[in-house]
Amino acid sequence: MKRSLLLLPLLALTLACATHPPAAVPEPPAHTFKEVAVQELRAHPERYAGMVFEERFTFQRIWWGKDRPHGKEQTLDLPTHFTARIVAAPLYMARIEFPAAADPLFEHRRDGTDVRLRLRFLHLHPASQTPVFAFEALLPATKPGSDLDYLHR
Repeated sequence: MKRSLLLLPLLALTLACATHPPAAVPEPPAHTFKEVAVQELRAHPERYAGMVFEERFTFQRIWWGKDRPHGKEQTLDLPTHFTARIVAAPLYMARIEFPAAADPLFEHRRDGTDVRLRLRFLHLHPASQTPVFAFEALLPATKPGSDLDYLHR
């Protein structure tokens, strides 16, 4: 009888732990090009590899790679990506690689459209020294609670 009284709370605790979902892993903090200038990124790319950025860009053009030919579009020997001007550093372009699942987000986007993106820095393109990023998420145009928030109400 004593043994069953001891096992009952242990069994309940075990079941509670087994059914409790694991804690969500927090996303790494995002940086901006005000914190890490593009010149610094280009000077020391190995220091910033894997760093996450949330920033505004001006969408330019999609370049379809042989990994994902797209209709009659010319393909490149590079992964599918789009080029975008960095709004915080307008003299610089970025190359943003994106997965096939994100095709609907970008394939009909007009050149010159401003987008806010969450990206992960990969490396510099060897020939042009353009920063290359991996797409993670398309973000709302303004941050919640920004100065422009009152206009949306």
